[in-house]
Amino acid sequence: MITNTILDVLFNRVKGREKTAKAVWDEVVNFYKLHTTMIVVILRGKLQTMVCCEGGDVRAHFTVMEDLHQQIAALGSDITDHDFASILQNALPSSYHHILGNVAAISTSSKEPPTTDTVLQFAFAKYDHRIIKSDSIEADALAVEAQGQPSWYAGAHGTWCGACGVGVGVHGRACMVL
Repeated sequence: MITNTILDVLFNRVKGREKTAKAVWDEVVNFYKLHTTMIVVILRGKLQTMVCCEGGDVRAHFTVMEDLHQQIAALGSDITDHDFASILQNALPSSYHHILGNVAAISTSSKEPPTTDTVLQFAFAKYDHRIIKSDSIEADALAVEAQGQPSWYAGAHGTWCGACGVGVGVHGRACMVL
């Protein structure tokens, strides 16, 4: 009965060698253990090398990473919360690297390694801020387009266009949006 339900490649492996149902079952278990180990190695490698692209959706990227994390756990391999937090930190785009100092400060003050929740809290706050800011820039661009000229803002980091958010040095005083 076992041989009727297994893959052909596995059937060919056990058909002449194993005489008892237990021996066939043990061979099936060993076959899948070996393959499970290889799959875990592949999934762990994929998880550890994933990096969200600059300007990408960090929430969606971390959701994919969490799915991989759960698949690895379902295969019997555990990634601790602290290890997963480190993997998430490495997956952040370079524009998010300044939040790592905040994560480290929280970690130091609590005398515990960073947790997944801490990394997610800071990463999502940065992502949400970026989205709100880009929505604001788009709204400014629409308002400027209605008026026919951009508003210029001066700050500690120079002057930038209120319509497109680009610094003056990039395109002078002629807005690229208008």
